[in-house]
Amino acid sequence: MNIFILIANILVFLAFVIHTFMGDKELKVNEPDKSDKSYLIKIEKWTMARCGWHWISWDLLLAAVGLFL
Repeated sequence: MNIFILIANILVFLAFVIHTFMGDKELKVNEPDKSDKSYLIKIEKWTMARCGWHWISWDLLLAAVGLFL
């Protein structure tokens, strides 16, 4: 395996781990409060943001697997 591809694979996998776990922790801090009167709108937007965040994590994981192969 080429050393540059191996380094890229390690960096992409580290980006995946950091993006997945640290980002999820930060997103949980921004979760809307249930007592807010516009809770349904805010939770919908928060859920879409969280879903988008994890799609990027999924892309990073697939890139790491692709570089490994």
